[in-house]
Amino acid sequence: MKNNFRADHIIALKKLAYMCNFYRIHKQSNSVCLQRILLTQLVINIIVNREENIKFKVLLIIVKVMSNKTSVIITAHNRKKYILEALSSVINNNLPKDKLEIIIVKNYKDDVIDSEIERLSKQYNIISLIENDFRLGAKISKGIKSSSGDVITFLEDDDIYFPARLSNIFQIFEKDNNIIFYHNMFEIVGDKRINEIVSDYKHSTILACNDKREIWKQIAKTEAKFNLSSMAIRASILRSWMDLIPRINLAVDNTLFYISLTEKGCLMIDPRILTKFRVSDKKDYTKNERELYPFVQFMTEKFYEDFILLHSIFRDSYFDYSLREGLLFWHLKYRILSEKNTTNYNINITKFLDILFRNKLFIILYFISLLPYGIRKYFINRYFIR
Repeated sequence: MKNNFRADHIIALKKLAYMCNFYRIHKQSNSVCLQRILLTQLVINIIVNREENIKFKVLLIIVKVMSNKTSVIITAHNRKKYILEALSSVINNNLPKDKLEIIIVKNYKDDVIDSEIERLSKQYNIISLIENDFRLGAKISKGIKSSSGDVITFLEDDDIYFPARLSNIFQIFEKDNNIIFYHNMFEIVGDKRINEIVSDYKHSTILACNDKREIWKQIAKTEAKFNLSSMAIRASILRSWMDLIPRINLAVDNTLFYISLTEKGCLMIDPRILTKFRVSDKKDYTKNERELYPFVQFMTEKFYEDFILLHSIFRDSYFDYSLREGLLFWHLKYRILSEKNTTNYNINITKFLDILFRNKLFIILYFISLLPYGIRKYFINRYFIR
């Protein structure tokens, strides 16, 4: 056997072995697994006979065709009322079954939900996993590790896909290998006021490649960094950032957008509405009214922690201003919610004056944060809790 056997050959061999093992474990079609075994045997024969050139090129093409699929990672934490509707919206997409992989990552077991997932898994390629870590990044990471698709897209349990979304994503990534990140526009469900604001973000399709820095201002005006359920990314990009993604509490959408900006390749920002984003009632996450305030405070603190981390990683990048905006927003919101008007992670507000005085919302939040807690509590109950 040759000692200088090329790395891409070895990767292909490992991929074939993994795919066969995956189908065996998850009790998928024996014929599919048999195909993997036969292909693996072909690789061995090629290596033994040192016939690497033409045959292996053909084999790599076969591997690509057989493995080219889209993985959908559905995440849920505690909430159970929407997950089957989310799953249904994926299954009802017009992407062929053999091109679709569904990975569900949740932190609970439920007889009704699990029974339905088990039933559907006999017809579709569905993997169901448990991840008790509250961090969305931990759930996404677990899904990524279990995925086999070339492109990975996401769906939070309270969101919904339009029927054409997945076939659209598949075609876009299949047609252009340079595209690494995709984001489609979305419709707001549950809050007409927010939906009217979001509907103002109208633009033509943006394809940012080597000119990401030059057209950053145009990109920044879109909603591309918001809503995980509108995003799709090449699996290779996600796997190269597995040291960061599990550490993210909640701001996974922002994280994936920013890491894509640092990578070689193109970002496509699609104005077509292909996702429904649900503005869920905060009561979906809590057992009673008494838990609402601690819940909002906890969520705010975790977003704040995320932006501190992201700012430390991408400091001095050409999109640093956008990160600083996010950091300032969550800092001010957490200050308002803190009874003693202090936070565990203080920032020097004077370093953010260039942002503060350019944004009316930030000015309002800043002055509210300076008020006594008794007065701040009025604003908290009126605008942050209800």
